[in-house]
Amino acid sequence: GMQHSRGTYRTPDGVSAGEKFVVKVQGGSEMMPIMVYDESRTCEFTIPPGQPGFVEVLTEMKKEMAWGGRKTFMKASFDESGCTIY
Repeated sequence: GMQHSRGTYRTPDGVSAGEKFVVKVQGGSEMMPIMVYDESRTCEFTIPPGQPGFVEVLTEMKKEMAWGGRKTFMKASFDESGCTIY
């Protein structure tokens, strides 16, 4: 998983700590932040270029050709250290 410790996000309703939930990741290029949000948009934050995990998430996104490599769905979970995207 990839760690992200900054942003305005919180665990979606009905999801407990450590439980995985689906997030949509959306971006464009290596120069733009990646938007991350769950279906309810309770959990919503960005991963700026240069932040740990940015390249890994961008790489996963580019593999999903259904949206032209601009968005995909991944799993995330919360614990004491923040949010981890898988």
